[in-house]
Amino acid sequence: MLTPKDKAMAMDLPEPPIGWDNVSFVVVTKFQLAYINTTGYFPVKEEYNTETQEFIEGDHSGEAYGTCGRCHTVGYNNSSVNSLPGIIGNWSEPGIGCERCHGAAGNGHQVVVNYSADSCRECHSGGKHGTGWELGAHAPPSAEIGSCTTCHSPFDKYANNGTITEENATNVACGVCHNIHDMTDSKYAATFTGGIFDATTWSEVADSKLAFFNATASVEAGTDVFDNLTTDRLIYPGSSSGLTGPINLTGKTDSEVLCSKCHYNHGLAHMYNVSFSHANGEATCIDCHMEGANAKVGKGMMKNHDNEIDSGKSCGGAKCHGTSNKLSSIHWSATGQSQCRKDMMNGEHPYTMTKKLGVSHSTKPQVSVN
Repeated sequence: MLTPKDKAMAMDLPEPPIGWDNVSFVVVTKFQLAYINTTGYFPVKEEYNTETQEFIEGDHSGEAYGTCGRCHTVGYNNSSVNSLPGIIGNWSEPGIGCERCHGAAGNGHQVVVNYSADSCRECHSGGKHGTGWELGAHAPPSAEIGSCTTCHSPFDKYANNGTITEENATNVACGVCHNIHDMTDSKYAATFTGGIFDATTWSEVADSKLAFFNATASVEAGTDVFDNLTTDRLIYPGSSSGLTGPINLTGKTDSEVLCSKCHYNHGLAHMYNVSFSHANGEATCIDCHMEGANAKVGKGMMKNHDNEIDSGKSCGGAKCHGTSNKLSSIHWSATGQSQCRKDMMNGEHPYTMTKKLGVSHSTKPQVSVN
């Protein structure tokens, strides 16, 4: 969120090394507060790292703000001359408001609704701000159509009554897992209670609030319906799974509930013999598939939305197998990684892969069906 200096000061944000007199705007995000000087450039040590609570030399250090306003503002016009030389263009208002995604108002509230990931990718793309979603299996074209759109392309089941082709399906777009109108948790508000910026609270804010777009419920209601992952802890399998009872995810993270909404439909067939505790009672889906095993708030996880296991980062560290564990050295050797990818393509999960590679877990995990 692009925030003018006066508002940033009123929010009691940390004062940067260059002092408030030399600041024009602050780009406020979950992971960092990026300060812009009065010439429209990011100064050295312009970035306040919210997790470590210190000013550092960040990715933008010394760079001009340039055309960044196209994503941080509403009504951006790049042909308009800004009074700050480092900034290209002007805008109607700073920050990301409704019109940034839905188009200009004044049309009788006939707002533009785009259920695909196209609007999100206008800004969440490239080396610094990309997510990698378009490189993963959740991106188009859809793997299945027809009755399978409930999971494989939920927005199409709702908006297009499932009448799509594999080529034009939206597949699992950003808004399936993120309710874009409800992205922040309560700690954001708590951070500024009483007008005082609480650095500790901010450092613990969740990356983004998760939700699951329920296509079936949305069709019945005639409006978007998102399941509450915090309270909806019993997940039932589909009829093709051969299972009759639900799995109880009470006490598990919202991310595990979210993944299970679709991946348990077939009884976790592609994850046979793997429980949500992954043998040691700690690891979750995103620990491996978004390399979040050692993340406190997950700054690096945003770039891992392709959900591929591309390195051994998730296996190591204090939470899981450690740096010297046999799994780290064997599982991610050239041979091991090649075998891993091959088995994953054949629908086999890492538990059986590691058995092939001669790596044993302390206990054999099982899928628990209550």
